[in-house]
Amino acid sequence: MWGSDWPHPGLPNNNKPDDALLFDLLNAWAPDEATRNRILVSNPEALYGFAKSA
Repeated sequence: MWGSDWPHPGLPNNNKPDDALLFDLLNAWAPDEATRNRILVSNPEALYGFAKSA
């Protein structure tokens, strides 16, 4: 599962991570769409008991 505390409250602007860069890293680490779907959709649904996405 991937997550972020965006918009990064409590951090000064010059110390905030580059969220676009982090998301690009996710794409590099999980180039397969099905894997990213599990990381970003299926795992959070299962962990938090969300309704299944369509």
